[in-house]
Amino acid sequence: LLAQHVFADPNELSKLNAIVHPKVRTEMHRLEREATSEVVFQDIPLLFESALGYIFDHIWVVDAPILERLERAKTRSSWTEDEFWSREKAQMPIAEKKQRATQVLINDGDLAELEAKLDALLEGIGEGKRVRGGQAREVL
Repeated sequence: LLAQHVFADPNELSKLNAIVHPKVRTEMHRLEREATSEVVFQDIPLLFESALGYIFDHIWVVDAPILERLERAKTRSSWTEDEFWSREKAQMPIAEKKQRATQVLINDGDLAELEAKLDALLEGIGEGKRVRGGQAREVL
């Protein structure tokens, strides 16, 4: 019910984000401080909308064809098409996210294919390669 309410009204969505996002950021920073690895991943659906992109060395965007995303949302979350499209409209267009990313993974296959693409990117990090901002971009 909350989602139906806030995704129907951008002002209400902004109010909810103002309540939730500071708490999420606090938890995000706590988890980073407690990490035991040099490499830390953050899954942030509204990274660019929250203006947090500047704090990361790498920004990877995972994309899939729009109709595939719709079907996955319907299956995974039991969303209706209207629910999917209201959330889609509330976010930055995927084309703009892909332009801002340092890496784009196209998730148009099965999980094994996506994992192979991810492994290839992780190997690059493990070899000491460092990518900042938009200096390097590869679509896998």
